[in-house]
Amino acid sequence: MSPERLMELYHYAWDTFYRDQPQTHRMYKLLQKVVSKEMADGTHVARRRDLVGERFGRSLAGPKVG
Repeated sequence: MSPERLMELYHYAWDTFYRDQPQTHRMYKLLQKVVSKEMADGTHVARRRDLVGERFGRSLAGPKVG
């Protein structure tokens, strides 16, 4: 199979799979399903609310002044 044909089939599969819903909607629904199953079987670990204002250990508010 040529690389061109492989790329053509890839695009066809992608367009067919995401025809009804965009990728972001499908991924959200998948994550929602996973979290629901985790909550049902008691293995879900909620995110830490004290880290909401941080990314990679750094504050999103910027440097503190004063």
